Amino acid sequence: MTSEFWDLLLSLRSRATDPSVLEALLFAFLTLLDINENDQRRLAEQNAKELLETQEWVDGVFETIGGGSEEGDRIRMLAAGVLMRCREVVEKYQRMLMGDSVNFIHAAPARLAPPAPL
Repeated sequence: MTSEFWDLLLSLRSRATDPSVLEALLFAFLTLLDINENDQRRLAEQNAKELLETQEWVDGVFETIGGGSEEGDRIRMLAAGVLMRCREVVEKYQRMLMGDSVNFIHAAPARLAPPAPL
């Protein structure tokens, strides 16, 4: 269930142009990470790509959204919470995640290569 919900949330990133949608999306990411707080190893093992992708996107949101308004401050606060949770898992399981990233990078060209002639 976590993987499917995470995929749905990641697919909605492009629609997060409205501040209320962005706030709801960040809240959903934070909820997903909070619910899985006691199972961080599984997150790192089974959802490494999603975890790193989420961290990268939310980092961009945090840097882009300015503070000063109530809405901007709420969004930045949610983004900071998501980043904190992501970084907690990444730091704890960094070696495992780096291995997955290296394997993904090295495996990608093989998957993209045309099939061998028969």
